[in-house]
Amino acid sequence: MSPHITILCPDLRSPSLGAAVRLRELLLPWAVDIVGPDFGGGVCSMYRHAGPFTVVPTNKLYRWPDFFWESKKLEAAVRGRVVIALKAYMNTVPVALRLQQAGQARAVVFLDEWDGAVLSELSGWQRITRLLRQAHHPLEDSYYPMVERKIREAATVLSTTTFLQKKFGGHVIAMGVDVSRFAPRPADVTVALRREMKLDGVRVIAFGGVVRPHKGVEQILEALVRLGRHDVVLLVIGPITEHLEFLMNQPAYQSLIRVAGAPMKDAEGINAAISQRMPDYLDLADLIVLPLIDNPLSRSQMPIKLFEAMTMAKPIIGSAVADLPRVLDGCGWSVPPGDGQKLAETIAYVLDHPDEAKTTGEAARAKCTNVYSRAVAGEKLKSILQPLLSDEGQPVMANLQ
Repeated sequence: MSPHITILCPDLRSPSLGAAVRLRELLLPWAVDIVGPDFGGGVCSMYRHAGPFTVVPTNKLYRWPDFFWESKKLEAAVRGRVVIALKAYMNTVPVALRLQQAGQARAVVFLDEWDGAVLSELSGWQRITRLLRQAHHPLEDSYYPMVERKIREAATVLSTTTFLQKKFGGHVIAMGVDVSRFAPRPADVTVALRREMKLDGVRVIAFGGVVRPHKGVEQILEALVRLGRHDVVLLVIGPITEHLEFLMNQPAYQSLIRVAGAPMKDAEGINAAISQRMPDYLDLADLIVLPLIDNPLSRSQMPIKLFEAMTMAKPIIGSAVADLPRVLDGCGWSVPPGDGQKLAETIAYVLDHPDEAKTTGEAARAKCTNVYSRAVAGEKLKSILQPLLSDEGQPVMANLQ
């Protein structure tokens, strides 16, 4: 029988569920279930199609003292011999460690960003004030440092960047892309979708994903304003967050933004349908830009959209933040974070040199296929977890720095 692994997600309604879905895909054909709390909002609309999920009703998990017995429900729902705790939250890592201490499962921690990054930038007084305000709510970020100190008790740590590896130890795992699904589309599909999105006659810069302040999307818009080009628009492929809505309402940006997506509370499943067709939408792009700002949170992240763009054979510009320059070496362009002039110049250069852009995009697809594909990442992940599924011996933690 295939090994059984449980991925413990902190909130099934959150887009962070996407990391759990991708981990399960990497582990195919192993038997893997995804367990998470339901705070009343159901499963995130972007990933409902990617079930099944084990939904645990925990309406009062967010507060003391209810957290004690509500988190026990999560423990009871874990069936795997290995439990992967997603993110350094009170309802994931401590739950997995309690199961390990009871001899019921080996605990593994998966980090796709530094959850305590925002808290780390506050002054001592600000942290104390925040803790007093959040003391009754164990899922708030004042509790993240306490959870992070317990990570070293896990069997091992999986993370997506060298920043996280240096901070917490363990292994770097790429969130591998299905290179057969993410591939250049037939011309007729692209032409029809361009017409549907009213993109005929314009050059398209695409950003695929959830727009948050640290993603730096406004830097793309500012670069387009700086260039003063009326033949280029930004296509955002993802849900309409509060931050994206704010940008859409700015007079200077209104004519520059197109959106393929619906509000986060999407009862009609539009976001899920667009997510299913992500390769079609990415193929509309003449250029893909990932303009992360330079802060502790961004330094800890590796956008999965970078790998998706690479395997679509698209020219890519990324900020020189985290591991982006290393990944784009030889197959893309890196620009200093926050340098609006350099970003504008690079956008103009790529759009005005289509032959070089095409060659660079093809190099990106080749590199992604050989290094960052789902097949390659999946084999590495399985090789790390396989010893933990054995009954022989005890898990050994990777060297921590």
